[in-house]
Amino acid sequence: MMLLFWMAILVCMIWFYSRLWERNIQKNIEIIYELPHKPVQEDDQIEFWIRIENKSYFPIPLIHINQLLPEGLRWIYDQQAKQKLSIRTYLLPKQRVRKRYRIRCLKRGYYFFEPVRCVLYDGIGLNEVHIDLPTDTRLLVRPQPMEEEFASFALTELSGEYILYRWYHGDETRISGVREYTANDPYKQIDWKATAKTGKLMVKEYDTTSQTSIHVMLNLQSHDYFRLGIKKEIVDQQCRVAAAIFLKAQESGFPYGLFSNAAWSGPGVLKIEPNCSYDHLDFLLSLLGKIKSFPSCPFSSVLKKYNDDNISKTNHLIILTSFWNKEITERIGSIIKRGSHVSVIAFPPLSRKDIQMEKEIPIYMFEELKPWR
Repeated sequence: MMLLFWMAILVCMIWFYSRLWERNIQKNIEIIYELPHKPVQEDDQIEFWIRIENKSYFPIPLIHINQLLPEGLRWIYDQQAKQKLSIRTYLLPKQRVRKRYRIRCLKRGYYFFEPVRCVLYDGIGLNEVHIDLPTDTRLLVRPQPMEEEFASFALTELSGEYILYRWYHGDETRISGVREYTANDPYKQIDWKATAKTGKLMVKEYDTTSQTSIHVMLNLQSHDYFRLGIKKEIVDQQCRVAAAIFLKAQESGFPYGLFSNAAWSGPGVLKIEPNCSYDHLDFLLSLLGKIKSFPSCPFSSVLKKYNDDNISKTNHLIILTSFWNKEITERIGSIIKRGSHVSVIAFPPLSRKDIQMEKEIPIYMFEELKPWR
């Protein structure tokens, strides 16, 4: 009898421990992802740290963690690329562990990580706890620009003598203001009075007599009924081309901007005014990673917005499109009549014969430009 009594007490203690362990452990397990802060682009491999912490006074003899990555990202471990990561480990009371993994970024995009699925075992065999832990982890992958040879072609062959004719230098007799010094500014342009006043290196900004602005027109419409959408592969290719043009324009000193019907922050036309600074470049490259692969309005609305807002005759438009219709022809014809220079990079399935213009414009087929693969 005494043996049965002590056995009953032991069973009750085990059951009580299991229930207490379950209640305590669910509130005290934490998983945090640590990502690099530097910009990431397609085909990069990045270090990814996972921090697992047991904040309770109970041990976790076995924890099984499963994390499914978004499409476009892959875990690199055991010399293999996998979409699902599976981790098995244990945690002592008040213990924290950090594990390092690598992620390969296959495609551009703004990725949100799903909650982590965890299974916790009490080690006795009586209890296991299934919980989903939110990570609030996001990863922005920028498009990888086309190779430098293509970017040079985009700003010389596409623009031809027009851009060379419009190349400008600041008129030192016409000071428009001052701004903070960047690595590209010559020392002779430093305004020492403004520098002494602000405590930062400041340079003079000059007005120009002639200025070419480059506008990249990104068209995500692929059918007359624009809401039918477009293949993501085409949008990715367009973004790589746009990134290369922005980089080359920054290097050459031309102001550059973006017009698009790409869905980003709401309906309507996406318009980014031309500028030439590294902050502007960083913003546009990040934007190309975030835009979604469906249009928010017809491309003709983008062209109308451009025509309504721009009065400069020195603009150079580079249109990236896989679709063409009569409305686009009419809008571009109106833009050309106002003096802007227009060239087109056509993506499949669009062909040269699909683009009928009253006045001939430079048309380049994407497949003929030997793009980045």
